Amino acid sequence: MSFPASGSTQKAGLIVMRIDDTVGRDVDPRLRGALVVLNATPDRQTQQVNGLLGHHLTLSPVQARGADPVARTTTWDDASGTVSVPARTAVVLVER
Repeated sequence: MSFPASGSTQKAGLIVMRIDDTVGRDVDPRLRGALVVLNATPDRQTQQVNGLLGHHLTLSPVQARGADPVARTTTWDDASGTVSVPARTAVVLVER
């Protein structure tokens, strides 16, 4: 696990955690990794995630099919490696 948006690039109220399943023992053969984003702010937050430029991530199937329509408005842009998360929302994006 790493925190790619920490240090001087971290936004107050936003925590970004990356789980990379391409390093070490393969924990889930169906996934290459996951990105967990916690947005505790009252506003939508957009954050470029170091190391994920060009990676294809999607909202986890559980949240994509879930009852929370706000979480489903989360977006990921492969070309820029940028995630956008609604206010006061926790999401998990996966990379297959």
